[in-house]
Amino acid sequence: MNKGIVGQVLEALVGQQPNNNPLPDIPHLGLELKVLPLRKIGGVLKPKERSKIKSIYYNAIVAEEWGNSELRGKIEHVLFLMYEHPMGKTYGDWQEFVFLGPLLFHLAEEDEPQIATDWTNIKERVAALLANQLSERDAKIVGPSTSGTGKMVAYLGDNEAKQRSYSFKHNYLKYFYAEKVQHKEMVALDLPGEDPVLRITGYLNGLLAGDTVGHLAEKYGVQFSPQSKSAFPELIKAVLAVERGIDLTSKTELKELEERGITIKTVPVNSDYVPYEAMSFPKFSLVDLIDETWEGEGDPKVDKPHEALFKNQIKEGFLLIPVIKTRQPYISGGKRKYRYNVWQDWVAGNIIYWRPSDGELEAISNEWQQVKAMVETKNVQVWNVARGDKSIQKNNLLKQSESQYIYLRAHTRDSSKIDAGYQAYTDGAVSIPWQSFWFNKKFVRQIVAQG
Repeated sequence: MNKGIVGQVLEALVGQQPNNNPLPDIPHLGLELKVLPLRKIGGVLKPKERSKIKSIYYNAIVAEEWGNSELRGKIEHVLFLMYEHPMGKTYGDWQEFVFLGPLLFHLAEEDEPQIATDWTNIKERVAALLANQLSERDAKIVGPSTSGTGKMVAYLGDNEAKQRSYSFKHNYLKYFYAEKVQHKEMVALDLPGEDPVLRITGYLNGLLAGDTVGHLAEKYGVQFSPQSKSAFPELIKAVLAVERGIDLTSKTELKELEERGITIKTVPVNSDYVPYEAMSFPKFSLVDLIDETWEGEGDPKVDKPHEALFKNQIKEGFLLIPVIKTRQPYISGGKRKYRYNVWQDWVAGNIIYWRPSDGELEAISNEWQQVKAMVETKNVQVWNVARGDKSIQKNNLLKQSESQYIYLRAHTRDSSKIDAGYQAYTDGAVSIPWQSFWFNKKFVRQIVAQG
């Protein structure tokens, strides 16, 4: 069973049969139909992947202008049919997916000039016989994503390039959904300079770097919660509210970061900027990997795979806030242990904007593929070992000591939080807790050093 069945069912609700027509799906309304799968990440529903629009025909695009292009005609009005794809469910469980209603995209009301720029950049690359260099990362809203099996196709004579499709980028769909469905207001800083992300980084460094968290919390009136992952994003919102007069609440987001899909993360470091810890990402079910490929490649008539969720979580990058802490020794149960100094004495370091390079993404992909292969072939093994008066579960999933970039760790120490999806996939043979991907501590050190 593949994810195409979901689209077919939802399109059938409006009387539409599956087709490859270059015209909108409902011609008399000029309406294109697309499904938009959502998933809860950190308890919040968000679009889980890009949305492919149509194939890019290299020989045709060079003769088009934006106003009469096939792409513009296809996306002038798009009706997204939203549904929740729960964690731990494959497309074989499609009957358990929940339809959440329609969402209309109207080109005239969105950033058509930027979409036209994205399209023009693709056209110019093709005309210059550089279609083999097209990358979705170079676009802002509509990009040239890998299509089908990613096979090579001939164009403009005997030139060859990978088969690609126009797609609404994943980070744009998250932005669009947040604005239209969650009714988030996007607030722009509009700082002077060319690169908005680097401008924000420099601006925040001028306000935060070198100051203690206790002083910043007092200065900006923040109830700082050191155990909360949202503590520093909330502190930054408070800083911008005071310094720029911008009201950033739970219903507002910083436009320059949100539209680019950039996340704020903290990195505990020592005074030499050496990280203390690896970097964690949201929990997932091992069974989620089964329907994924790293690039979203595959035969659309057979399996219709989708892009790896973990790739979507990392590919647009992060604003990393090094938080300088000291580790202090103490005795517990007769053993020497360490804990961080009080949060009021933590020091904000120089903020870093990091986005993985193509080479880093390829290397991470290789380790991700190892995990997927083990999961898909049901080669995950678990066993218990005694530790004092407790029994600890071990497994053979990729470990930090075996990797250069990423590894897996149980999302919780509570062994009762079982990944029911993978347990069912293995016919009850493997009972394992929810897992999370982590950046290897050595890799985090490299990232901080790059900044």
